[in-house]
Amino acid sequence: MLSLKQKIHAAFVALQTEKILQLKATIGDLSYSVSNETKSTAGDKHETALAHLQTAVAQANIQLQELQHQLTLLQTFDPCIVTTDVRPGSLVRTNKNNLYITAAIGKATVDEITVNAISSKSPAAIQLIGKTKGNEVIVNAMNFVIQEIL
Repeated sequence: MLSLKQKIHAAFVALQTEKILQLKATIGDLSYSVSNETKSTAGDKHETALAHLQTAVAQANIQLQELQHQLTLLQTFDPCIVTTDVRPGSLVRTNKNNLYITAAIGKATVDEITVNAISSKSPAAIQLIGKTKGNEVIVNAMNFVIQEIL
């Protein structure tokens, strides 16, 4: 049976993988539009449309690289490792929310528990790293009390 942390980790891997697949489909659609636009030779209007499409493809490819980087980073963490202090890879339950300190992926809900995956370089993570259960940190004028580290 998977632990809560393992389930959360798997949920974020699945979420990120889905984002990547959706973006790849979008890039495919945009690339198809570019190839169709290049067949048209109707003048400035089509050259402008082609330039916009090419820019959109380039931006989507940059976004895809970032999503893939985040997935790779997430996959470097072993969800079976539990520590007594907060470090990258920790699942931290606070009085305000639940944070998975891995990569800035977003939010997922597992077993009715909502968790935000944040970068270890985020302000909240920087404040939390090295702290233990019961410690308090202040982030953006909000008090966070560490209730559990998984």
